[in-house]
Amino acid sequence: MEAIDLALDACDRQLNPCDTDIAKEFKVNRTTLSRRHRKVTVSRTIYHASRQLLSPQQESALVAHINTLTNQGTPPTNAIVSNFAKDIGGKEPSKNWCSGFIKRWLYILKSCYLTGLDSDRKKADSIY
Repeated sequence: MEAIDLALDACDRQLNPCDTDIAKEFKVNRTTLSRRHRKVTVSRTIYHASRQLLSPQQESALVAHINTLTNQGTPPTNAIVSNFAKDIGGKEPSKNWCSGFIKRWLYILKSCYLTGLDSDRKKADSIY
């Protein structure tokens, strides 16, 4: 556990917690501890998870589906992946969502349409 989580547990155990003393004891920022204890803010991981279109499990299922389509000989394009994400998540992905998704899963994706060509390969095939 992180120090802030331990400090929050200490705040929860006390009837009238003193944020200053607890912050000094656990060596955390007093205002961060106070805001988190009053539920004004949340941790970054929780915030980012709430802002994602798909959960990590849904994203891994989408990657598996993309790899299955690629193995069958029909690799999906970015538009098709965005449509899959819309069907799974229920919301329209932003215009840059697909490129971020590809960056997150680059080493697992098998689709040639999504990853693009290597620049050295392009230069070797080009006459210019």
